[in-house]
Amino acid sequence: MGLIDAAKTALARNHLNGLCKGICKIETLVIDRTENTVNATISLAGEKDPLTIAAAYQLGTGKNDGKVRLAGIEANRPWVAVACTRFVADRWFKIPTAARAVL
Repeated sequence: MGLIDAAKTALARNHLNGLCKGICKIETLVIDRTENTVNATISLAGEKDPLTIAAAYQLGTGKNDGKVRLAGIEANRPWVAVACTRFVADRWFKIPTAARAVL
């Protein structure tokens, strides 16, 4: 990961941590723009062991421009993987304008 990508990823992690304050803290966030994958290690409030999540992502084009879709979501907690597969995977989500440069 280059210096610019690392800086963009750090900004994204800090932004997400602000949104999740009191619930969790994203300890590591790796966005691989070549492989279109994202990996995160997350400390959850009140939990001893961190949550790890990995997924592939696809950026939208045409009518889905400015949106992202996750697939192949894996987590170290089976219930999280099932919930993400059921409620998040293969659905389009709007990307905030400031976050688009990170992906």
